[in-house]
Amino acid sequence: ASLLPKAGQSLSLKRQEDKVVPVLGDTPLVNVTQRMALLRSRYGERFAESALNDFVRGKFVVPETVDLLVLRTNEIDDRLEHSPETALDVIHDALKRLRGAVNELRKRGFKDVVIATDHGFFVNLGFEAGDVCLKPPGNWINVHDRSLLGDGSIDSNNFIMPTSQVGIRGDFAQMAGPRSMSPYRSGQMYLHGGASLQEAVVPVIELKLEPFSSAAM
Repeated sequence: ASLLPKAGQSLSLKRQEDKVVPVLGDTPLVNVTQRMALLRSRYGERFAESALNDFVRGKFVVPETVDLLVLRTNEIDDRLEHSPETALDVIHDALKRLRGAVNELRKRGFKDVVIATDHGFFVNLGFEAGDVCLKPPGNWINVHDRSLLGDGSIDSNNFIMPTSQVGIRGDFAQMAGPRSMSPYRSGQMYLHGGASLQEAVVPVIELKLEPFSSAAM
């Protein structure tokens, strides 16, 4: 949801029972279907979206009217969520598919490519018993086991900041997180959502594509 147009001005986080719901303006965006529907309603036939793998394998045909194409992949996140100790090779494979997609976009006449992700991550393959952080006192919703939204009291294990200072709008007064690289749940090797550089600094790559010429092959 944070990658959608005008998210920087209009995205907020709402409390829905014990869950956090992103809302753009007045539109809830709980899942990717709703997020793609928002783009489709705004750009109409100029917009299309596909899974990255389908596009690279030629299973998705881009309509001629499209000048905004969204290609999505969650394979890195999915593999690291389920088997982080064996999944680092998936990053190399995903980058190969990205390069293939960029080459195909160039052949199809696209001129601008933006490669973005929604969060960074930290992999701790050497975690041991006791590598867990206790939540500070208060009324909190746990987000990705590395951050809390709500309100409470600071303690020696956690930092607490007003959400306004970290760019979060909505129903939550405070954000909290571990001062260490430990999560709020034991046994976690794949961590994201906290305030470390690995989790919070997110790269964006912008490419300007030159017209494709078959004679250059």
